[in-house]
Amino acid sequence: MESLAELRLFNEELQLSGILKFEEPIVDNSEKVLIKENIVIKDKALERLAEMEGSYQPVFKVKIDKELLEKIRLFITNATVDLLKLPESDFIAHLYKDISANYKKFIFHAYANTNLVLAVYKAFKENRSFFNHVSSLGLLSMAIMIQHPVHIRLIHRYAFLTGLICDLIFIKSNAWKSPSQNFETQTENAIQAAKLASNLGLPVEVERSVQGYPVQTGAPDSDSSVRFQAAALFDDEPDEASSESTDEDADKEAPVDEMAISMLIEIIKLAHFIHTTALGIDTKSHFAEELVYIVSYNSSKGYFHTELVNSIIKKFKDYEQTARCLMQIGFIEGKCLKGDQALAYSKPRPTQILCVGSHYDCPNVVTGWNINIINSSTAFGLLGTNLEKGSYPKCILERELKDLC
Repeated sequence: MESLAELRLFNEELQLSGILKFEEPIVDNSEKVLIKENIVIKDKALERLAEMEGSYQPVFKVKIDKELLEKIRLFITNATVDLLKLPESDFIAHLYKDISANYKKFIFHAYANTNLVLAVYKAFKENRSFFNHVSSLGLLSMAIMIQHPVHIRLIHRYAFLTGLICDLIFIKSNAWKSPSQNFETQTENAIQAAKLASNLGLPVEVERSVQGYPVQTGAPDSDSSVRFQAAALFDDEPDEASSESTDEDADKEAPVDEMAISMLIEIIKLAHFIHTTALGIDTKSHFAEELVYIVSYNSSKGYFHTELVNSIIKKFKDYEQTARCLMQIGFIEGKCLKGDQALAYSKPRPTQILCVGSHYDCPNVVTGWNINIINSSTAFGLLGTNLEKGSYPKCILERELKDLC
């Protein structure tokens, strides 16, 4: 720290009375020691430094010890939980509503890694918007995980960490504000996030899971349900003793949990998609509604695990009917004889199905009733088929839309 004002704010913000120490002594301009290293700095000493300002070099190297780290952990834990009070966090906060699990404890124990604690605290101090972004992604990942009773050691903190580390690679750039929709770019970012997790010394489960978030458009993950169902979920109530433990327990040698990795891949894939999609939703008054509809529709395409999406739909009961309708629409589109050429238009309450490939040789094409699209539109929720300007034939699958919504 290079100013006394910064040091005093640090001391007050973290409530370091009786804890703050210097790594190196503070000397005046004549090299006389004013404050020795490795001794507790009292408030009076800081007041004295204020009175002597100008007679010494204001360079303060704070000693990072266990007590100080605990204070920083508690501070960023509280700052993370406080994000749920912000209007822009209403969607995530709703997922935590009526949850009995002590998610604040899970977050605190997730910050057991010194390098991570210091990196996240640095982000908090230097770029609050970025801190809010990565912390919200961690909160969202854990919120999705916490909906499901599961007996897997440390799974909640792993879910938080996987979300948190996902975009932490952008700490020195603004790339997180305009996330790429290109699969190759996402894949490279995921690889870099995994490397960062490894460099920080995070669990292998987190390192391997974070690589799984990119979703390839037009290529749903056929192994998704197999991975998630293999974890034997949804049978029992969550067991705090078996699913979470202390920092000391986390340090014990344990084999890599392949089941946890399989689950976390599904979690982060959905969480990252929701978080990215949310950045592009302009209708803030209907933010949660639109987000639920987009997620529901894309789950029917096979991009996300149905059980995870269902848990979100159940939390937003006001939108459940339309959300489930959109899932059915996705299934109807999936009956296309030409693959992915059937597109219900316009969502979320479509009345017709177009053949975007204009396959007039298909037995399902309805001739003589072409629809003219004046303005192009992107795929509903960014994944799937874009609709360009032009004339498109209708599909006989449209009949199945009747009375659906």
